[in-house]
Amino acid sequence: MRVPRDVEADGVLWTVERAWPDRGSVALEVSRPGVTHRRAGHVTARGEVRLLPAGEDPRLPALERESRGGAVVSHRPGRRAVVRSASGERFSKVVRPGRGGALSAAARAAEVLAGHVALPRVVESDEERLVLSALPGRSLLSLADAPADQWQAAWRAWAEAWAGVAAVEPWTAPVVHDAAAEVQVLADWRQKASAVLDDAHLALLDIAVADVSARLRSGRPAPAVPCHRDLHDQQVLWHPDHGIGLLDVDTLAAGEAELDLGNLRAHVALRRRQGLTSTEQAAVALEQVDSVAERRRIDPRRLRTYEDAATARLVCVYAFRPRWRDVALDLLDSLSGR
Repeated sequence: MRVPRDVEADGVLWTVERAWPDRGSVALEVSRPGVTHRRAGHVTARGEVRLLPAGEDPRLPALERESRGGAVVSHRPGRRAVVRSASGERFSKVVRPGRGGALSAAARAAEVLAGHVALPRVVESDEERLVLSALPGRSLLSLADAPADQWQAAWRAWAEAWAGVAAVEPWTAPVVHDAAAEVQVLADWRQKASAVLDDAHLALLDIAVADVSARLRSGRPAPAVPCHRDLHDQQVLWHPDHGIGLLDVDTLAAGEAELDLGNLRAHVALRRRQGLTSTEQAAVALEQVDSVAERRRIDPRRLRTYEDAATARLVCVYAFRPRWRDVALDLLDSLSGR
């Protein structure tokens, strides 16, 4: 099936911002200009659309209460939602009952990074939510409209901070994300992507996944360091006075430094294809990522392997997003040609 660009509900059109596979249907996050909350719902293989009421989700009972005092800025139905307070001073992550403790534990584990990056402060937590303070600054991606000197300063600041993060070894964590785990992630996403890719593109994806999985298994793993596991240019904030801040550390794990650096390199290439950054900006970003790799004496072949793994995963993720489906297929073609 193909995920629609727009869906109709309440007699108006909503733009599909993000989508995910979900038990035979596709979960949606939608928006509409002038509407405070992003909404969530599902579209079936037959094209039937069902949107949840704004700020509500039966599997996230805490969402209705949290949304009364702010705006739902992210909502994956049945899984997670993020609410920004009316003042903008705090963000609430809402999850299924019983899963809030894992978020709190991850926030505590991330304190090992505090000497290198700023982290949100835990304001409140319970079994259904984690409330965090807002960090100052703008995301690296949003700085694409800033003057060139700010773009360069932000990426240099990130490189300096991340060189410190990548130097924390040996390091252990409750979660380990090694090469075998990355292979499994690719296998899972390949299976999910089969719902939205035609046979020809799925065959290309199978070749790419098999190739990078073999390289992940056969390569020599690097020592374990703290890994964000979803490091990209919207997870990193920069402020000229406060430096680098890091968001969404609940995915923190022990893994190879190449995991985060490869993921970031893949996202830099993606942003260029999306037209969100210029060729010159991408070159600056890649130069800084590579500077961290050089300082940490990272094997460039291993880094390329993790970058290719991240690219294959991004193909699968963005194939579900109508606005960027063509970009995802272009990424797949580039990966197949390597």
